[in-house]
Parts: sequence; C-alpha cells; structure tokens
Amino acid sequence: MYHHWYHILTKTNQCGCPQILVVEEEFFNRVVMDTALKKLGVTADFAVDGYDALDQIEERVSAKKECCTFYRCIIMDYRMPQMTGVETTKRIIEKYGQGVHSSCRPIIAHSAYGEPEMSEFREAGAVGVLAKPLNFEHLSQLLKKHNVLM
Repeated sequence: MYHHWYHILTKTNQCGCPQILVVEEEFFNRVVMDTALKKLGVTADFAVDGYDALDQIEERVSAKKECCTFYRCIIMDYRMPQMTGVETTKRIIEKYGQGVHSSCRPIIAHSAYGEPEMSEFREAGAVGVLAKPLNFEHLSQLLKKHNVLM
C-alpha cells in the first residue's frame, strides 16, 4: 500500500516543486517535520515565520509555473515571532482565497497549544490541527483527508 502512495506522489510531482510549505520557527521542529514528510514521499519548503511564509508564497505564485502555482498544503505553527500563525493564515486566505476554486490549499495548524488557541486557528481558516509533539499517523491521516496524499 505504501508503494501505491509513493507512485502517485512521484507521478504528481515530477516537476520537483515542493508540495507543502511548513511554517515553523524552531529548527528542531522543522527537522522532525522534514523527516516525517520525507517518509511519506512528500517534499516541503520551510519558512521560519509568517513574513517568510508570505514571501515564499508570493515568490511561488509570481513564478507562474504551469506545474505548481501554489502549495498543495500549508502546515502552520501557532506561536512565532512578529506574526502569529493565526494572523499569517488570515493574510494568506485574504490574498489567495480559500476552498476548491481558490489558489490557496488547506492550512493545517501545528501547535502544542490546546483550546482556545486552536479554535482561533480554525476560525481563521485552518482545516485541521496537528498537535506537538508530532504524531506521524495523525500527519498522514490529515494529509490524506485533504488530498495531499492519495
């Protein structure tokens, strides 16, 4: 079964463009996420804060590649310097829209915080929540649910 997912992922990503943007300030958490995503056969770009994420998204969109105009998913940390994950999520959705017919793909919150912070994230437009420390199975399930993994 894993082989089947790998085949679909490599088939849909022949261009080599990263499929996911991970927005995470902590180096260790970026390494853990990168390792987990690679095990799933998924490539990612990494941003260290909200401003970096907005810049990387704008760069990707303005490149106007035929293959990958937007990330298939964004995994967003909650607490970051300068701009929170909630504020970054709001700005992304304001600029690129949300839903099937928009440029923006699912934004998944990634945080060690519980309620009410995660409610605030969902109200901003996040479609799911990944708890810290990262649970590989939950990551896999969320990515399948939002069609990042087939």
